[in-house]
Amino acid sequence: MSIESTENMNKFEKIVENLKKALKIKSDKDLAGKLNLKSTAFSERKRTNSIPHNEILELCISENLNINEIYTDKKEEIDYKEEIIKSLENLLENDIKSIYHFTKSKEL
Repeated sequence: MSIESTENMNKFEKIVENLKKALKIKSDKDLAGKLNLKSTAFSERKRTNSIPHNEILELCISENLNINEIYTDKKEEIDYKEEIIKSLENLLENDIKSIYHFTKSKEL
């Protein structure tokens, strides 16, 4: 086994471990279901160390998981308020007005 395939295997296993922990599930079968993969397809990917990137991305989006934490194992504290302010600085005036009215409607 080459060094590269060993690294991929370790990466695959770490990503699987991080996903299971984030989703609070234990089995590969449950994770395969969350990834919309058949158990046999998941097992084959695991055997060949083929990370299902698209499925993981879709799962992270649908479950609101931080993809960086899943792939890198690094906890990332996000300052959401600061990130929104940065995003607002790049918006057009009409976009800003829309967001303002949206947030105000939430207060009602």
